[in-house]
Amino acid sequence: MNLSLLIIIPLLTSLAILPLKGFKQVRIISLIGAALQLVLAFALLYFYSQ
Repeated sequence: MNLSLLIIIPLLTSLAILPLKGFKQVRIISLIGAALQLVLAFALLYFYSQ
């Protein structure tokens, strides 16, 4: 796994938010992006500790 993914995921999340109009849609995409980044951070921590 690469640390640059920690930069790419928020960038893709922000790009996905741009065309959205509803506040609820923005919140859902933001939640998905944050959850992906959290899972990736724990995966990178796990691989680093081995």
